[in-house]
Amino acid sequence: VGGIPEAVIDGVNGYLVEPAAPDKLAEALVKIIEDPARMGKMGEESLRLAQRFDVKKCAALLLETYSALAGQRS
Repeated sequence: VGGIPEAVIDGVNGYLVEPAAPDKLAEALVKIIEDPARMGKMGEESLRLAQRFDVKKCAALLLETYSALAGQRS
């Protein structure tokens, strides 16, 4: 699925598994379920990373970029 590698850092805020590999997906789920501390840490990291994709922040950055480019025009 497009965008997943940008949103999930393998082993940090989730696990990336190969498509159509249910055994690998099951292994990753078991790792998370069996380690509540890791699950919590991954959840915190996911929230931190998700804030990078906040619509208001992205829109402000885009506006800033366009404004800077428009100011460079002669």
